[in-house]
Parts: sequence; structure tokens; C-alpha cells
Amino acid sequence: MGYLRALIILNRLNVMKRNKLFFTIVLFLSIMSAKAQFSNIRTGLSLAKSAILEIEGEEYSNHNLGIYADAHYQLGKKFYLVPGLELFLPRKETFSMGGESKTTLLNIYADGYYYFTPSSDLSAYLIGGLNVAFWHLQDQHETAYSGDVDLKENKILPALSTGLGLRYEVTYKAYLFTQARIVIGSSNQLIWTNGIQVLLD
Repeated sequence: MGYLRALIILNRLNVMKRNKLFFTIVLFLSIMSAKAQFSNIRTGLSLAKSAILEIEGEEYSNHNLGIYADAHYQLGKKFYLVPGLELFLPRKETFSMGGESKTTLLNIYADGYYYFTPSSDLSAYLIGGLNVAFWHLQDQHETAYSGDVDLKENKILPALSTGLGLRYEVTYKAYLFTQARIVIGSSNQLIWTNGIQVLLD
């Protein structure tokens, strides 16, 4: 009993620390955005490899392709503020006893990027910041043990994000890029994205 109580207290402390870190990053990015200069835009395709949400004992996922777009605001020679969004195609699941579920996921985020060698043709970069996931769930199906499931719900889940990327210069004004982002929160995600980056300055 004491062990269980200790686990509950530890979990609450972890949530408090994560929320405190979340709002600290919000404040930092807000201050930095006042000094930022618009630089370029990016677009591409994303693949959610592990996006799972549990509600009322049921697991919902969106392992699907999505459309990705963001903008770069330059903070310094190597630092950028990168707000953006990615919308994943709805994922449908049918059940043997009848019915189906549909899960739609939208991520809106604000990340900080650090480019190791921004002037090189090939440059790696680190990613770190905030992510807000908007889940839309519809589920109507029959089960053998727990009765019928009838669920329609929207969830908004703030989280932290981190990752690593690589970009390659194709022309003076265009780059190809590939990156992996990890979203850490109530619904963990692993997102792989490929696309093109266009300089506007």
C-alpha cells in the first residue's frame, strides 16, 4: 500500500515538473519571437509512427501520413524559431463484431532549431520546443464483454518536443530535409518528416 502511494506521489511530481518546464519554454519562446526575423518556409509529408491515446480503457492511434508546413524566424546565425503544424489523415479501424472508429490528429508546435553548420551544403540540426496535439475521436462498435462503445470526443494535449534533422542544399534558395521529432506528453509520438525548404530572404 505504501509502495502504491509513493508511485502516485512520484507521478504527480513528474506531471508538475513537466508542466513547469512547458510554461518556462512558452515564456522563453515568446521573448525570443520579439527579436526574430522571418527567413523561410518549409513543407513536406510526415509519418506518425507512434501516436497512441487511451480513453476509457480503449486505445486509439494515428499511424498515418500527414501534411506538414512551418516557417523559420531567424534569432541568430545558428538559432531559429520554428512555428508550424501537421495534419494527419484520419485513421479508420473496423471491428469484427460490427462498427468502426476514426481518429484524426493535428499538431501545432513552436520549436527552437539549432543548426550546427548553417552555411554548409549539408547541415544537421537539433530540435526542441512545445507541441499541442488536437485529437478528434469517433468510435461506435460492439464488444463481446463490455457492451457497446459509443464515443465522440475531442482532446487537446500540450507536450514537449525534441528531435534531430538533416538538410541538404539543392540550389541557393532551396533545401531538401529529413527529420525525426519525438513528442513527450500524455500522448507520445514519433514523427518522421521529409520535405523541401525554400528561402525567402
